Amino acid sequence: MYEFSPNVIVSEVRSNSLAEIAGIRKGDLILKVNSTKSRNMTLQSINKKFYTNPYSNLKLTVKRGESTLNFN
Repeated sequence: MYEFSPNVIVSEVRSNSLAEIAGIRKGDLILKVNSTKSRNMTLQSINKKFYTNPYSNLKLTVKRGESTLNFN
């Protein structure tokens, strides 16, 4: 049985933003936010984590090309 898992891809990183400073790049595939797999989250719930408290510490796991990277 095939299970559909939507991908969450970074579409933009604002200049001088905390994401840019942390090293997030346009095109990064978000695999996890904190320890929750992004495929188990809605896009709305992911956005909420970023915008509810913009200075909170989020842990992201992203795939960039063939590499998996962790950001704190």
